[in-house]
Amino acid sequence: MNFASNLSDYFTLLEDHIHCTPKFAAAISPALSAWKELPWVILEFSHLSISGKVFCTSDLSHLTAFLFLFHKDTRTHLLLSEFCLLLAQNVPIHFSPSVFNHTGDYSMVFGEPDNPVATVLTDMVSRLAVIPQYTYTLNKKGYSTLDPLKGNYLKLLDRDSGQAIKSHPDSGVPTAAGARPLAGGNLDQIVFFEEESVEELSCIRLLVLASQESWLLIKQIKVWTEPDEEER
Repeated sequence: MNFASNLSDYFTLLEDHIHCTPKFAAAISPALSAWKELPWVILEFSHLSISGKVFCTSDLSHLTAFLFLFHKDTRTHLLLSEFCLLLAQNVPIHFSPSVFNHTGDYSMVFGEPDNPVATVLTDMVSRLAVIPQYTYTLNKKGYSTLDPLKGNYLKLLDRDSGQAIKSHPDSGVPTAAGARPLAGGNLDQIVFFEEESVEELSCIRLLVLASQESWLLIKQIKVWTEPDEEER
């Protein structure tokens, strides 16, 4: 890692026996561009515990010094999580689909989305015969609006008791959802809860960060949920 610190702007951690998907660099590049002006420590491009994690090379000297503080048998993925916390990244920043997988293994999949019952609200006005709820239907329909303004939003209010563990809105405008920017018009966000946490995800909001003079189409917001323990 110390050797790589002067070779490039970013560093990708990979283990042995890893398969890279075709054009994996082209898949990573838009995410790095979207996060260029935002604070982050590790961006994750795989469901594997170690491989597929991207760092800024400017952080590598601090990371290597941190790793040397612990016994060599300490689990690396736990140390990486602690390193993130030390540098104020409190939640994982994960992108899907995975572009790095173990040779011969299937990457983690969530199956079909659950999309629990929810209400969709927006302050954007459509000139077509469409309603905001279309963004939450898993078909070709969506919600179109012209010339969205900075500060406009689309909000998904969850009325179900299940906890959302993964969401995927598909849009064409720079937005933030849970402080996560879109990369190439898309966002994948996994939401983690502590076992004894009293908080549950009850709202997903897409916020327009910059006005644009063109059509905006939002479609196929997908939500996967994890049932409560007593429902399992």
